[in-house]
Order: sequence, then C-alpha cells, then structure tokens
Amino acid sequence: VEFAAGGALRRLLVLDGLQDPGNVGTLLRTALALGWQGVYCLPGCCDLFNDKALKAARGAAFRLPYSVGSWEELSAVASFHDMICLAAAVPTNGLKGESALEEVVASVAERPCMLVLGAEGPGLSGESRLTCRPVSVPMGGKMESLNVAAAGSILMYALATTY
Repeated sequence: VEFAAGGALRRLLVLDGLQDPGNVGTLLRTALALGWQGVYCLPGCCDLFNDKALKAARGAAFRLPYSVGSWEELSAVASFHDMICLAAAVPTNGLKGESALEEVVASVAERPCMLVLGAEGPGLSGESRLTCRPVSVPMGGKMESLNVAAAGSILMYALATTY
C-alpha cells in the first residue's frame, strides 16, 4: 500500500492489537480528519471493516490508506521513510506527561513519525515497547489513564500540528 501518493510519508498511525471496533473506527476517523496519511495494523487488530468500526469511522476506512502486517514489514516502511517510532504510554515512575509530550512534539516537528497505540487491555506489545519512544498525554486530573481512542486522538492532534 502506498501511504503517501506523490510525496513522503510524514505521519502514520499504527494499531498494535486493538480489539474494540469502536475505538478503531474513532481512531481512523480522527487520523483522516487530522491529515494523517495512513494506518498500519499489527497482528491482533480487529477488522477495519467490522460493522461497528465502519460506523465509528464514518467513511474514513474507505478514504485512509491502510496495510496489515508484521513488525518486520512495518520496520521496513519506517526505515524507508526515516520515521521516528513513538508509542502511547501511561506515565509511570513520576514521569510528567506534559513535559514528555512537549519534548517529544518538539523533537519530531520536522521529522516523519509513526504513533503506535497498544491494545485496550494488555497495552503495547513487547516489540512496541522495545522499538518505540514512549509518549504520554499530560493529565492533571485524578485519572491514571485514558481510553485508547481518546489518548490516541490527543496525541495525533499534538503531532499533526507540528508540520
């Protein structure tokens, strides 16, 4: 699949085992709305054309280029486009999400990147944790985490506005 027809691939959403079709559809819709150029599904993701995913995507599944494959294949895409790999993570060990997000956004402002979002229950796969730089959403409230569609949408917006 050619993600960026006639140009360089700048922003790629990667779904790492997401199972909830509502979350998948919401993320596709958000990616398309924010100008992301494609989505890559790693093993374990629900079908992008599941009825519930299609309903949540509101047509984005038909307009956003996508591919399904392994980490090995994704690594080849990332290498070809010189992409930085970021992965959404829950802040831990006192990490302040706000400073982490600002630092990451500044560091990728002029670089192509992919954002990996982990499954709703288990989170990121081992390969994602080993390969990607973690990034988190700043949260000043009393919740420890966000729904993957909410966190992914916030991160896509922060990263989309950098180029």
